[in-house]
Amino acid sequence: MKKNGFTLNEIGIVVMIIAAIAAIAIANLLRSRTERNERTAVLGLKTILAAQEKQHASTGKYATSFAELQGTQGVDWSKDKLGYVYSLKPGAKGFELKAVPTVPGIMANRFYRVDSSGEIHYALEDKFDDASPKVEGDR
Repeated sequence: MKKNGFTLNEIGIVVMIIAAIAAIAIANLLRSRTERNERTAVLGLKTILAAQEKQHASTGKYATSFAELQGTQGVDWSKDKLGYVYSLKPGAKGFELKAVPTVPGIMANRFYRVDSSGEIHYALEDKFDDASPKVEGDR
């Protein structure tokens, strides 16, 4: 007598293979989202920095709040943008602009900071010093 169908062992192996493929795909998807959020944060900083440079050229001073900043096309930078929250305040070099992940380690891994020097630096926590690495491809 011949039996049709699969054994429990065969079905178990197929399920384990599918689970392993799904785990790899999910990990890649999460890494891609994190990288996209970080690239978008750097672009946001560059946009705000360009508006700051334009403001400084026309008024002779930097904005110290988003409400004061002109030239960002009505974007509310104080709200969450793809996993980052931006902050702008007076700093030793005119202003300090930061992009901080809303959920560090999940939405993004890097914290970003820039001032009127125009150099964007990053750190893995919200602590910056002179040794903080500069973002590649920046100026």
